[in-house]
Amino acid sequence: DIAKRFDSESPSYVIQSWLRSRNTIAFLGQWERENNPSFDEQAFQQLLVDVRSPSYTLTPVRWIERVNAVGIISRRGKNGGTTAHPFIACDFAMWNDTELRYGVLKYFTNSRMKTTDDSAI
Repeated sequence: DIAKRFDSESPSYVIQSWLRSRNTIAFLGQWERENNPSFDEQAFQQLLVDVRSPSYTLTPVRWIERVNAVGIISRRGKNGGTTAHPFIACDFAMWNDTELRYGVLKYFTNSRMKTTDDSAI
């Protein structure tokens, strides 16, 4: 649903564009390391080499199959689509929406300041 908001005709292209970012891949790797005991670190390191090639296209299915990922789920067919853990979905949404990104950062900063102020009492 998030990708469809930004490109209703080709939501999969929006996801593939997000997956082109090395920051995205690093974030996904970090999430998998912390949440997936079956994450294939060796395959992840090889994937980091492969994505440097301009002809390599990373798709959700390729990501899942290469590193044994669990944070993203991709289904093909009539009722198919791609879903993700809320942390991953939030990263994707912030990548697409600058207002959301700004709002999240503002909320985080204000929350940290409030926590710091409260601890000074």
